[in-house]
Amino acid sequence: MLMKKQYSPDINLYYQNNLPDDLAEEIIRFVWLNQEPVEGEFVFNREIRAKVYRMTFRGEAYYLKVYSAQTMSKILKNFFRPADAVRYFQTSLKLLNANITVAEPILALTRKNFFQPTQSIFVTREVLGPNLRTYLMDEDIEHDFDCREKLISQLSHIWINLANHKLAHHDPHLLNFIVHADHKNQDFQINLIDIDNVYFKPFLPKKVLLAKNLKKFKWQLSRPEFSIPYSNLIWNKIRTNCETLIK
Repeated sequence: MLMKKQYSPDINLYYQNNLPDDLAEEIIRFVWLNQEPVEGEFVFNREIRAKVYRMTFRGEAYYLKVYSAQTMSKILKNFFRPADAVRYFQTSLKLLNANITVAEPILALTRKNFFQPTQSIFVTREVLGPNLRTYLMDEDIEHDFDCREKLISQLSHIWINLANHKLAHHDPHLLNFIVHADHKNQDFQINLIDIDNVYFKPFLPKKVLLAKNLKKFKWQLSRPEFSIPYSNLIWNKIRTNCETLIK
């Protein structure tokens, strides 16, 4: 469950357990007040559906996604639902509850002005490691049976857990999976990032959800510009695992 604190008449903070007050103040100062940061460093990363910044603060690295409704349809929808950043914080918690590792959610901030659409910021801790596409293109991994089997097993369980918890992933781009592989300590983990396109679908049967999720992932895995040499092998094993494990 998210905790809520009013920072000012127009700004609210959402968090779990402990509120990182200093981090929140630094973000508000830079993003919404257009002031120079005191301790943090902000680097603009990209802008597609939201402005994305990488922030370093007191030795830690974070990613900020800054949302602002830009279409009338989105503005109207946001009158009847939580702000984007709050919804994505809640989605992260749903994924964690489904035993799917995600970039750690830290904070959601909302700013509401009567005359303007609600703005919001979602803050997650940085996840270190190569994305799935980069990892699969590594020639050493192609010939490492043990690593490949761990990868297939974890991806299979991600899709199974999504379906079992009625979650649909509409954009399973390979860049949205970060691989943490510490082969020396036999630690292997796949983290989901950019979970904006994960949706709760309570009325769809699990097998239908699984089929839809796998279809989208297969398309990403087999994109010709990626040229992953053993994508068919990975896909066939994931599909077989999922069909066997789905409840």
